[in-house]
Amino acid sequence: MKHIVSLLFSSAKNNFETTITSKGETIRISQFGAGFDPSLMSSLIKQFDGHCDAFALTGFHPAIKLGRRVFLHAEPQRFMGLASETPVLSGEIFRNAYVPWAIRQKLGK
Repeated sequence: MKHIVSLLFSSAKNNFETTITSKGETIRISQFGAGFDPSLMSSLIKQFDGHCDAFALTGFHPAIKLGRRVFLHAEPQRFMGLASETPVLSGEIFRNAYVPWAIRQKLGK
């Protein structure tokens, strides 16, 4: 079973765990909120590094486009560098894959 840990930088009230099946594979999704606490976010990454298959960081935009320029948000960049064994990706990427899948499941397609 694959395990994705979703780390929400904002509210710590939205913690949950669920299991989904996609294309015959079971995926466990655990979400933990850090309540805007950078040290808690760092601690969660270190705690689960090597014990899950991927991290999805949500609650901030890792990059902001302004005209032709791109500005990288320092905090998510720092968090993305903390894991040494587990891939870290933006929660936007995860959401863009998960939401269409969830809609298809709900519609029975």
